Amino acid sequence: MTAKDPALPRTKEHDRDGYDNTNMGVKLNYDLAQYGQLALHAQRSEGEADYDSSYGNDAYEFDNYTTKLVWQKQSDVLSQEASVSLAQEENTQFLSVLPKDGTPPPPNDIYSTKRDEIEYRARYKMTQSLQVMGGVSRLNEDLSSSSAQFSIAERDNTAVFAAAFYDQSRWLLNAVVRSDDYEHHGRANTYTADLGFRASDIVTFRVNHGTAFRAPSLTNAFVKDSPWYLPNTEIKPEEGTYNELGVTVDTATVRYDVAIFDNRIDNLISNEFDPQTSKYVPANVGRAQMKGVELSAQFSALGLEHAANLTLLDAKDKEKRADLPRRPSKAFNYVVSKQWDKLDVRLAMQYRDKRPSISFFDTELPSYTVFNLSANYQLLEPIALTLRLENLTDKAYFNSVVSKTPEGTLLPYQPPGRQVYVGARVTF
Repeated sequence: MTAKDPALPRTKEHDRDGYDNTNMGVKLNYDLAQYGQLALHAQRSEGEADYDSSYGNDAYEFDNYTTKLVWQKQSDVLSQEASVSLAQEENTQFLSVLPKDGTPPPPNDIYSTKRDEIEYRARYKMTQSLQVMGGVSRLNEDLSSSSAQFSIAERDNTAVFAAAFYDQSRWLLNAVVRSDDYEHHGRANTYTADLGFRASDIVTFRVNHGTAFRAPSLTNAFVKDSPWYLPNTEIKPEEGTYNELGVTVDTATVRYDVAIFDNRIDNLISNEFDPQTSKYVPANVGRAQMKGVELSAQFSALGLEHAANLTLLDAKDKEKRADLPRRPSKAFNYVVSKQWDKLDVRLAMQYRDKRPSISFFDTELPSYTVFNLSANYQLLEPIALTLRLENLTDKAYFNSVVSKTPEGTLLPYQPPGRQVYVGARVTF
């Protein structure tokens, strides 16, 4: 739902927007004895929802599924896993009420992505302290079922990876190398290296360093006639490095962790609004840096379990010397929970500090605090009842802006208010 300018006439966008969602899932396991185990995981969700739009379509239907078949075999020294997965995300946008004057409705917009992946990985235990792992995967992405046209609607990615894990006495070392061959975007080689030192039974220091790569999406580079997006044929892949220095103190009753991080991204992909076409165009942020400190604690007190996390972030576009949009400088999460015999209750708080909006609106998004409450009750051995209250205090807040009035009042995308979910979970 979007906020409305009270100075403008009321339209169909002032109605209440409905939502319906149906989820179905299944997990099956079969033991092949000395030949390993087979597992099938499948999930499907479908439904529809209304939304606010003065440009045409104002409702959508979605039909998403994922199916994964996994084979696993383990011995004392060798673990193997092979999998085949098929997935679809399809969203069809349409006009919820046909025009009464007989004018033709806008055409349906179909956003469809299909992903097929096959993967094999193996882990070998060379000694008590050293294990090695390797694998290969092939992923196909296909957008050809979308209503938008693409100059290229399909691509493959073939990846090979290898890793080593060392854990002996006071020292820990993990090293991973990976090579991805993205069709249309070339090969990318990345790695991670993590070193840990146990200074005592409760104190562990760590140093982490690595590189990352993210190819542009097919929409970023090859879309032709989308109502919302324009392509950038010159868009470049993101390339980044991350560094972290941390220490963990872990006792029988409390766990503290402090991490200092410095992440740098070249060619960060960001969608920029073009006021001339009213569409979003992907662009590269030449150099982006996100550095800060993350503090976390887990402990028991007053008969309750507590978990807290605070992140202090400085996210900059180094070329423009400006803050990156929609990234709060302070984020705080706090969870308190209690477990009884058959009942567990969890109260979570999320705080996000003020942060800049995208440059087109040249404004600042206000800070907010949201509370969520959840509970589970084991009614019978196979049956559990569940309850969730999201946005417990019915807080009005927003994460992005859709427009603003001539006087400068922000008109945001409004998240849902208080939501109540009641359900049952049956295990057999």
